[in-house]
Amino acid sequence: MKKRLEFLKFQNAQRALASGAVVIGGLVASASAHAAYTMPTVITTMFTDMGEAWTQVEDLVWPIVGAVLIGIFVIRKVKQGARQA
Repeated sequence: MKKRLEFLKFQNAQRALASGAVVIGGLVASASAHAAYTMPTVITTMFTDMGEAWTQVEDLVWPIVGAVLIGIFVIRKVKQGARQA
């Protein structure tokens, strides 16, 4: 009976080793496939255009955000001054 248990342990170890090898092999194959992939020029051009458009939007939005924050600060200070008077 003991030899049978040792044999079963050996099979489990082999199964674990084989499944680990399959997983590692899959990861290596997946990594090499991703590393070899290059995006088409249409997509890279689109991402470049989107980046430029986002920069233009940021240039338009930040002054407005700053003005709103300054306006909120001024309104609060005026309210505080009115309460104290």
